[in-house]
Amino acid sequence: MPPISPTRDVTGSLTARLFIQESIANQGHVVPFFLQPTIGGSDLNGQAILSSYPDYRFRGPDLLWMHGAYEQSLGKFPVGLFLGVDEAKVGLRRDDISFNHLRHSYSAGLTLHAGGFLLCMYFSAGADPKADTRLPM
Repeated sequence: MPPISPTRDVTGSLTARLFIQESIANQGHVVPFFLQPTIGGSDLNGQAILSSYPDYRFRGPDLLWMHGAYEQSLGKFPVGLFLGVDEAKVGLRRDDISFNHLRHSYSAGLTLHAGGFLLCMYFSAGADPKADTRLPM
């Protein structure tokens, strides 16, 4: 009888990101709204930040975003599980950017790895009553 291995050959990943963006304008001037970063849903570049909110829900010249995710494959199959959390905030002034009163979005779903292509289908829910449950792909 072959020996039984105490571990399984599976792979997973843990991701943590912190992103801070500050805009600078001359005194008496403001950053035009179309150049300000947005959070909620996906931004113009397709980056999902607070995916439980509608696209472009919050906008401001300064941005704080924290993202954490865990992905685990299911055995030798190209399918995996995904868990993620986003916390973000935009502000009109630099003083508005702090780690207080952040908006939250929690995600859980499945991933499919096919060659170099990754498909992630997940449900997102927010901690705010104005957020809703969404199925981004």
